[in-house]
Amino acid sequence: MAPTLRRITAIVPLHLEVLAGRNGLDRPVRWVAVSELEDPTPFLEGGELVLTTGMRLSAGDAVPYVSRLVARGVTGLGFGVGLSHDTVPPGFAEAAEAAGLPLVEVPRDTPFIAIGKAVSELLAGEQYEEISRAFAAQGRLTRAALQREGPPAVVDRLAREIGGWVLLLDPAGAVRHAADATGRHAGPGRAGPGDRHAGTAGRSGAAGDRAAGGCAAQDWMAQDRTAQDRTAQDRTAQDRMAQDRTAEDWAGETARWLEPEIARLRTAPSLASLALSSPEEHVVVQPLGRRGFFAVGSSRPFSPIAHTVVNAAGSLLTLALEQGREQRSAAARVRSAVLRLLLAGEAGAAVETLAALGLRLPGEPVTVLACDTSDPEALAEALTEAMTGAMTGAPRQAQTGAQTGAQAGAQAGAPRQAQTGAPPGAAPGPRGAFAAVSGPRRRHDDIFTAPWEGLLVVLAPDSYADEVVALAAQHGRVGVSAPGVEIVRSESRGDSRTDSRMDSRMDSRAGPAAAGSADRGASRPVAADGFDRVSGRVSDRAPDRAPDRVPDRVPDQALAAALDRALDQARRALVSASPVARFSELAGRGLLSLLDPAAAASFAAAILAPLREYGSRADLVESLRAYLASNGHWDAAAQRLGVHRHTLRYRMKRVSELLGRDLDDPAVRAELWIALCL
Repeated sequence: MAPTLRRITAIVPLHLEVLAGRNGLDRPVRWVAVSELEDPTPFLEGGELVLTTGMRLSAGDAVPYVSRLVARGVTGLGFGVGLSHDTVPPGFAEAAEAAGLPLVEVPRDTPFIAIGKAVSELLAGEQYEEISRAFAAQGRLTRAALQREGPPAVVDRLAREIGGWVLLLDPAGAVRHAADATGRHAGPGRAGPGDRHAGTAGRSGAAGDRAAGGCAAQDWMAQDRTAQDRTAQDRTAQDRMAQDRTAEDWAGETARWLEPEIARLRTAPSLASLALSSPEEHVVVQPLGRRGFFAVGSSRPFSPIAHTVVNAAGSLLTLALEQGREQRSAAARVRSAVLRLLLAGEAGAAVETLAALGLRLPGEPVTVLACDTSDPEALAEALTEAMTGAMTGAPRQAQTGAQTGAQAGAQAGAPRQAQTGAPPGAAPGPRGAFAAVSGPRRRHDDIFTAPWEGLLVVLAPDSYADEVVALAAQHGRVGVSAPGVEIVRSESRGDSRTDSRMDSRMDSRAGPAAAGSADRGASRPVAADGFDRVSGRVSDRAPDRAPDRVPDRVPDQALAAALDRALDQARRALVSASPVARFSELAGRGLLSLLDPAAAASFAAAILAPLREYGSRADLVESLRAYLASNGHWDAAAQRLGVHRHTLRYRMKRVSELLGRDLDDPAVRAELWIALCL
């Protein structure tokens, strides 16, 4: 920030004396201009301290001269005495005071160059301080980028550095993370001093009753204290939820306001940023490579140093998102290998592979989805983030390259999220689609995704498969299998939802004293290969009974066949998806709905082309249609056409010759009928 005129006049060696306009001394001085012109304003930009000896000025010029300087936005006027004028003409002091322009007397012994050098040094010092602050801010942003949270930590830090708000957006413009340091979007506050005082008073009253009433009052106090604690906990939880909703509201509204600008950046031939300004707010939007965008807003205009800090944050965010691409790609290959193991009947190996990476398969029957999307990685992340948001209620978080490849692959990406289907007031993104998903056991890996032959295969638990389908449909076309597909062996579908790692820790802590309550865990079937049939995970406990004593075990090959059958169903349904098709509903749509429209039209045009090109006056196509519609009955077909049956026989003979096909062949009839129906 430029030095103020007050600071300059306070420099003792300059011996400057303020004669008028003291109320304007806090204006910044951006430069010093020396001029002896009667009208120097054409050569000024505004914000200068103008120095003159008044060589061409007289007392009568005071008012117009000062008025011109004020109109140009000059910070102050320095009048040198001892040359043209022994003292500052009184008319200049009066005019400056009336116009609110600071007037400074410069003594003969103070050269104008000394004032210019002093201001220049102050400006250089201010710039150095700003650059130093920018370097310090970049250091803090870099340290934030190295934290486990990664991009969200950078966003939070940037909001504090600029004293504004920041949105991290995915390629479609949906909010991945939001931070606000302005305080304008804060949610309802938690219990204040008055609430705490009320609680203290209640406890004091209870203590008095205890002294007067003995044990009865003691019991009442305990109950009252428990009720108060429960009420305080409920209030705190409600306040946190309200704060989350408030944060989502402003972030979602801001993202929707930026939608047109994001669309412009997305379609730009090269990466470009933009700046928006209004009297109340200034906004900068920058792309993060092709992985998303981030928007920064402040109530103050962005200085060059602020732009430097914003650009540094953009570089760190871009680097963090790009670094995770290879990890996500590697994790996707791992998940594809796991799917191959499942289809090959190696469920135990599949579970072991995921368990080694800290992941697991869904522990309940699933529905298989075959998703045709332009960005499978984005859909996989959207599903993961929706599950995470449904579990915790926390804002969506961008992923960090510090995660393991498997975790990043299971949880990361850049969703192309359409802003539909979200509850009112919800921030854009997939979280709204899972608003109804609840339960303390939900995990981000309750949904399994894997690339497969150009598609993204999703194994979604039946209990919320509809929500998964709705979200996947926002990213492309979806084919859905019949539900109830078991991918791991289990006796109890309910227990299979339990997190086996948590159970293992609880079992290890319980010890002999908890043997009675641990019977449930002890009776869980663990095979000789260490595969826990209930949780669908590899157990570190020794098997407690022989495998042949566990009833109703479904062989892995049978599970593989069921999964392969469900995957085939999903892929067949995908053929007619627009954007969603379920295998169970295909029978009601008819066979033609399963055909690709473009391919079917080409097939029909090719097979019927000889008939359409035939030069006879007889319409062979319509004759063939009537013949097939009448199931080959000559009289019925001839009557429908209004011709003699011998005429129809001749036409069908001609059709057979032109097509080179036998019309008595049921397969030929079926093909021709399909071609006629298209």
